[in-house]
Amino acid sequence: MWNRFINAGWDLARRAMALVCTAMLLLGSATARGANFRWLGPNPGTETTPESGNWNVGNNWIGGAPQSVATTTLSFKSGANSYTATNNFAAPPFILNAITTSDGDATNRDINIAGSQLRMMNNGNTRPKIGHASGTRLFISNSIEIENNAQLDLDITGLIATVGENSAGVVSGTGSSVRKTGDGQFRFTGTASNTYTGLTNVEGGLLGFQKDAGKDSVAGDLVVGTDTGTDSSVRAFWFTNNQVKDTSKVTLRKTGKLDIFGKTETFATLTGLNPGSTLSFDLQGAGALTLTGTGVANEQTGFGGKLSANSTNAQLENNVTFTKKGADYTFVYTGDGANYKGAVISEQGDFRIHGWIGRNPTVPNDGTACTQAVARAGATISGNGWLLCKRTDGRGVLIENNGKLKPKKNSPGVLTMDEVYFDPGGLLDMEIDPLGGETSQLHVLGGGVVIDGAQLSVILDSPATDWAATYPIIVNDGSSVIGTFSGLPEGSLVTGYYNAIPYDFYISYMGGDGNDVVLYRAPIPEPGTLLLGALAAGWFARRRG
Repeated sequence: MWNRFINAGWDLARRAMALVCTAMLLLGSATARGANFRWLGPNPGTETTPESGNWNVGNNWIGGAPQSVATTTLSFKSGANSYTATNNFAAPPFILNAITTSDGDATNRDINIAGSQLRMMNNGNTRPKIGHASGTRLFISNSIEIENNAQLDLDITGLIATVGENSAGVVSGTGSSVRKTGDGQFRFTGTASNTYTGLTNVEGGLLGFQKDAGKDSVAGDLVVGTDTGTDSSVRAFWFTNNQVKDTSKVTLRKTGKLDIFGKTETFATLTGLNPGSTLSFDLQGAGALTLTGTGVANEQTGFGGKLSANSTNAQLENNVTFTKKGADYTFVYTGDGANYKGAVISEQGDFRIHGWIGRNPTVPNDGTACTQAVARAGATISGNGWLLCKRTDGRGVLIENNGKLKPKKNSPGVLTMDEVYFDPGGLLDMEIDPLGGETSQLHVLGGGVVIDGAQLSVILDSPATDWAATYPIIVNDGSSVIGTFSGLPEGSLVTGYYNAIPYDFYISYMGGDGNDVVLYRAPIPEPGTLLLGALAAGWFARRRG
């Protein structure tokens, strides 16, 4: 009897344990799938009672009030009227995995999400997400904390979505990142800087920067565009000034475009070698971008996309500046700047031009020259591209005192410009390879050459042994050169060095077709000597006759 009783007890215990295990499995499965709470809202169709639009009111949701767990997804549907749904749960921050919207019949309506801070976390392998596919506008005024090292996906195909509307709007998270997809528009707004430190990656549509001026929308590095797709179709857009941290490194891919849009911005470096990308100051025709080179030591980055500042407002065009700083940072431009009407300034380090900036060199006199290029003290403009800038004072390219102009020897080794003006103390740095036949050269298309006591430096890559050789260093298509290099009048001796061995050259400002600056290995005959020689040759010719 006792045995039967004991066995029955064990049987009941086993069945109870099985039920518990089954319940745990079901609960685990439900948790893995996540809970989706769909907003119903007070008085559906009217939503006229603001105080009843709170998250903790169970009747506002299909399925009751949501739970603050990482598996939670909150879905908001467009209503007949605009409405506000307020997170009024007490601290700690409400935890969820996703916020999504869905289409209703209404258009030009607003979904406003307000209240206390939200914390967005991974749900297993599912990243946190804000998804907006509605024809209405989505405004989130809550601050958002992203789980450390997690990525927040912004999948926006709806009209517009923002975070930080009429609030501080801080998106935070150590090592956390943000990825924007979809062809819709998402904007960072608010009165305080975002502090998430990971990458901001824009892969679709438009990511707008609209925080208060000087407050960072982007605190880490920024990548705009993808390697496949339509050129310049994915945009980062500036609605206010200074939205990216000064230490951020910015990369543009094939489909990427930076729309500065008349604003002012500073970041560390710019990289983007695909010609499909664009850096644009268009429409407003003003604005300024400065590359600081912060955190860069003896490095270079290159940009091969389009550089554009095109406006019908000439006064605004004169206010567009693209400035490069960083003494140990070299910025290499290889792109198409035919529509750039602003200024380029090398304030520190090397601004290297291997593409063209200014009017298209293949279209003569197309009238879209850039306004000015300047090499400040201690800075360099170099390269073998086209720098076609013009000013009424002839200072389209200005080399200031202790600034340097250095045409690069790399074949074809010619830096072309419309005009050039050297202040006293400016430097023209030339490189000659006598045996290789390559010479760095400055080609001026006719706008004028003014050398107001500038310095000349000549470096040799091989011995200069050919006494008959000539080396044109400035090919001038315009009128005569004005001025001379410091201490180097016509016919003066110029010394170049190869492995510390000196080789002498003689300079003429009337070489070539009469107005080029040319270095000769042999002494240049005095003009009077040439005249006497010509008269003597004529006298002997008459005697023979």
